[in-house]
Amino acid sequence: MTPLLAANLRDQITTLRLTTPAEAAAGAGERPAARIGAGLEFAGLRPFRTGDDPRALDARATARAGRPTLREYAADQRLAVTLICDDSVSMATMTGRPARALHTAALVGALTLAGGDRLDVHFGGTTARFAGAHNTAAMLSWLADTKPRHRPFSQTLRSAAAALSGPGLLVVISDWQDPAARAQLQPLVQTRPLIALRLPAPSEDAPPLGPATLIDAETGAQITLDITPAMRDAYMAAATAETRALQSLARASGGALVNITPATDILRELHQNGLISD
Repeated sequence: MTPLLAANLRDQITTLRLTTPAEAAAGAGERPAARIGAGLEFAGLRPFRTGDDPRALDARATARAGRPTLREYAADQRLAVTLICDDSVSMATMTGRPARALHTAALVGALTLAGGDRLDVHFGGTTARFAGAHNTAAMLSWLADTKPRHRPFSQTLRSAAAALSGPGLLVVISDWQDPAARAQLQPLVQTRPLIALRLPAPSEDAPPLGPATLIDAETGAQITLDITPAMRDAYMAAATAETRALQSLARASGGALVNITPATDILRELHQNGLISD
């Protein structure tokens, strides 16, 4: 089985961190590393989760609660990165797109953990949390083992939205073929930048002329028609307008829209869009 990330790419990522154009423009320095101990502002107690630093466990609170409990400090608050992976039917209809999506998710996840930030991944109808570069291998294994459930993208967004709390960074990988997706993202990006990673297909952006049977991958509905130049121009204009609206939403939130084709060097593209810092 081909690994989601080549070894040389994983080595390269260890010195990088995920960021946003707004953060880069502000000249933000290093995020504070997670720390425990005296002299820090106590922020509260919460149940221990897989991926948490066991050094932060509070023995007395654990004994009282009857379950592992850790102390959080203000200086411990790492950037919360939420990664949402569209696993709808349309994502599986184009050859190579599922593998491209998984590779992209693996890259984003590895960058997040290398930067010392917390990662929540929503994929295949399930959610997993990872923290710390030492959990990169576990994150990659989880992505590789989780099977897509082919749920509508809008349903995946609703499920993820219910789990979101507080500020953070939102990264969404999709073909963005669900017309309801952008509206559902509106309330989510009020307190967090959006990095929209778009996986287009040539036939979706510029369908060929002539007879064609169009099939809605989500509903199975079909229509047969003869695509004329005027029809294609109208379709492409509408598709371009939708993409620009998504781009505007991402930029207004402090994030960005990035197109990822089979030929895209993803790491370089993220760099050029101000989404990676050294």
